[in-house]
Amino acid sequence: PQKLSWRHVFAAEEAEAEALLAKLKKDGKDWRNMGQPFMLNRAYARQAAPQMSQIMGTRFAEAMFAQNDNKGWFGPVRSAYGWHAVEITAEHPPQAAQFAPLADKIASDWQSEQARLARQAAWAELRAGYDIELVPVEDE
Repeated sequence: PQKLSWRHVFAAEEAEAEALLAKLKKDGKDWRNMGQPFMLNRAYARQAAPQMSQIMGTRFAEAMFAQNDNKGWFGPVRSAYGWHAVEITAEHPPQAAQFAPLADKIASDWQSEQARLARQAAWAELRAGYDIELVPVEDE
């Protein structure tokens, strides 16, 4: 899927986000020290819409991917947490998945899973050969 790299400055209120946006458009060099503290990251790399939705909410992701002019700061964009002035730093077009680089990992994962299933079956067979009796513990 298409992915975006982006950064943001957080504000609890829309009016505050609009004021931040005006400052960022004039000079966004100090963007990390602007706005209110935010519990998550201030910058994200290569996020697809589902990842962005999980972190910031569906409305935020839709607004980000709806941007046609990806140059400079824009917003305010509402998230599940509040309002954000946002800048898309890079757009990554969709790419078809390549199987060859994953073939070794897939084979290794399959072998590990087969070994896990074999151990599980061996333990079950071993346990089936024994009767377990619990001995009552006497009170002291």
